[in-house]
Amino acid sequence: MRLINSRQAWHDAYYPNIKSTTSFGLDSLQLGIVVERPLKHHNTYQIIHQWLAGKVQHCIDVLPIPLQCFGHYLYSPIATAYDLDVAHELVWSILAKQIAQSHLNKENQQKAYWLVRAALKSYQTLVVNKKDYLKKPQKIIKFIKDNYQVELQYSDWKKVWQPLYNNMLFICNELDKQALIPISSLIKQFKETN
Repeated sequence: MRLINSRQAWHDAYYPNIKSTTSFGLDSLQLGIVVERPLKHHNTYQIIHQWLAGKVQHCIDVLPIPLQCFGHYLYSPIATAYDLDVAHELVWSILAKQIAQSHLNKENQQKAYWLVRAALKSYQTLVVNKKDYLKKPQKIIKFIKDNYQVELQYSDWKKVWQPLYNNMLFICNELDKQALIPISSLIKQFKETN
């Protein structure tokens, strides 16, 4: 594992089938093994990977649970539906405070709730794949209708939904920055010592 950037480190720290440093260490202690040289199935690269993964996982563990889930949804290869639900509720809780002061009626507020899912998906594909496949309003509207059976009118997009959607993406970006701070600090620390 190389510490190239925070997003890559988050992903690699949870790559499946690789035990964390803590897990390997506990297994060794329970078995009474002192590892003087790596076992055949634990080559030097794997041991370094596990050590770095443990460091990154520790950085993630210091975050509040909602931010952990938000980051897991974006970057972890083992993210779950629970991570998506918590990330959604986190973005919605911030947005709902802003919507309460706006002119949106109840029906549109319910639609906005599901529009958050499109914003999360859009943001994820943008930061992970560097390409946003939900860039056009037609694709966003289709995504919401196909996945959540919520209909948004294209004629209302620029006036009602576009500003709201842009705000959702802004919230995602701010939460992403917060979630990556501990890992960025770790990477900076490693670069300064090497």
